[in-house]
Amino acid sequence: MEFQLIDGFDMGDYSGIANPRFEYVDDGTGTGKRKLSETQSVDSVTGLLLWDLMMNKIVKDSRGREDSLKLEVTVPCKERPELRRGRPVDFTELWVRVTSRKDSYDVNCRYRAASFSQASNPVSRPAQSGKEQG
Repeated sequence: MEFQLIDGFDMGDYSGIANPRFEYVDDGTGTGKRKLSETQSVDSVTGLLLWDLMMNKIVKDSRGREDSLKLEVTVPCKERPELRRGRPVDFTELWVRVTSRKDSYDVNCRYRAASFSQASNPVSRPAQSGKEQG
């Protein structure tokens, strides 16, 4: 399945890190086994290094229980991006590819973006009920 363009997505208050992206390559033994490459992946259009932005947000499910929403987006960037908590992230051309396995109900979403930016100032958010402000 091809990547599909996403119109908008708001992660809100999240935590996140950026890791270098490595592709799997043939291990050279002729057995068809694969291994991670030793060099960081490069975007074929821009020539910039690829980074996986791994973002995590605590959300409440329909029963009010806390759950974790995880999102990993691959973006090209000259150097390692630094994600700062409480600062909105804007993706340019955010795309998703959804796949599933035939033998299970698991769905896998793979995200990529042409670029991203992050506001330089934290966003003021109203205090959540039931939590003390510090």
